[in-house]
Amino acid sequence: MELTSEGIMREFVRKRGDSNVFQAVEPTDFQLKEGLVTVLAGHSGSGKSTLLHMLAGLLVPTAGVVKAGDVSLYELDDEERSAFRNRHIGIIPQGQTALRSLTTFENVMLPYRLSDAKSKEREAVSAARAESLLERMGIADLKDVMPSEMSGGEIRRMAIARALLLEPEILLADEPTADLDPENTAVVLSLLREAARGGTSVLIVTHDADAAACADRMFQMDRGRLTETAAR
Repeated sequence: MELTSEGIMREFVRKRGDSNVFQAVEPTDFQLKEGLVTVLAGHSGSGKSTLLHMLAGLLVPTAGVVKAGDVSLYELDDEERSAFRNRHIGIIPQGQTALRSLTTFENVMLPYRLSDAKSKEREAVSAARAESLLERMGIADLKDVMPSEMSGGEIRRMAIARALLLEPEILLADEPTADLDPENTAVVLSLLREAARGGTSVLIVTHDADAAACADRMFQMDRGRLTETAAR
């Protein structure tokens, strides 16, 4: 499934300063293509995460349209958009995200628990995939551990497994290799590459040179302006 934007932009209102409007992302047309790894680089504060959040259906653009396939995300109401995102879009958020009351395995299984297509057969398939992803991530032995007992890197790997659980058609990863050592970085990038080979549209927002090196398409963001550059 392709993800496209037409003229999306985002402005924020400041309460202080010479200008009370800050344009975090200038009007942007963008296409995330099936089967490719697209990498978006740029310094902190350049608008990368803001763009990703708009593409993910998490942040309403000030103007413009975001489409996943034929579906215009912001024509859906909040509940419809959340359900669509859970079915079709995997998100690896920046930082360490987990529900602290759930075990590692339960956190990874959340997309299935929130889905509207539950069955004993689908639950068994999801559970088996969760086990496999935890093994690939090197945290299978932490299956029954609570997030409070895990390191930042372990929580990051858990979040990646969670995003991959339902084999999403679109995968948006915000600094997915942050907090990871070189060995685990290689594992994560391999999994994202595998997803793309399976037809998933993959976007990686990163400062990591290793991640940038695996790009099929490369973009740079500077002060809210998106530019395509040559992939390495």
